[in-house]
Amino acid sequence: MRVLAAEESIRLKILNFPLILGVVYIHAYSATIDHAGVSLGPEQLNYLTDFVRILISQGLARIAVPLFFLMSGYFFFQGFTWSWQGYGLKLASRARTLLLPYLFWTILVVITRFLGQSIPAVKAYFSGDGGLIADLSIFDLANAVLGFTRAPEAYHFWFIRDLMLLMLLSPLIIF
Repeated sequence: MRVLAAEESIRLKILNFPLILGVVYIHAYSATIDHAGVSLGPEQLNYLTDFVRILISQGLARIAVPLFFLMSGYFFFQGFTWSWQGYGLKLASRARTLLLPYLFWTILVVITRFLGQSIPAVKAYFSGDGGLIADLSIFDLANAVLGFTRAPEAYHFWFIRDLMLLMLLSPLIIF
C-alpha cells in the first residue's frame, strides 16, 4: 500500500474542501429554525436570495456526496491488482476503519435511546416516531443498527453503510 506524498495530500485537501462546504450547504438549506414551537429567522426571503440559496444548497452542492463516493472508490482501487486475497485484505482494512466505528456509534445511539426511554422524566424526548427500543424485535434492532429498510438509528452515518455495501459489490464493478 502506497502512502500519499505531502504534495498529494495537499491536493486532496484542496479537492475535499469545496466538497465539505457543499455538504454543509446541503444541511444548512433552511432559512428558518423551528424550536419549541417558535420559528426563528425570516419567514419569507426576497426572490433573489431564495433563488441563490436554492441554487447553492439544492443544486450545486448536491454534487458533493456523489464525488465523495467517487473519490472513495478511487482510493479503494488505487494501486490495486485484482485477486481474491487482495480483495479480502481491502475488506479487512475497511472493516477496521469503517465497519467497527459505524457499529460502535450506531449501537451507542440505540443504547442511549433505550436508556433515555427508561427514565420516565425524559422518555418523551427519546421516543420520537420510532417507538420504544424495548418493544423492538431482533430484526427491528438489526434494522435500527444496519438500516435494511430504513435509515440506521444514527441516521447521519447512512453514507458509511452505503459505502460498505458498494465495497462488497465492487467485484461486480471490476468484472
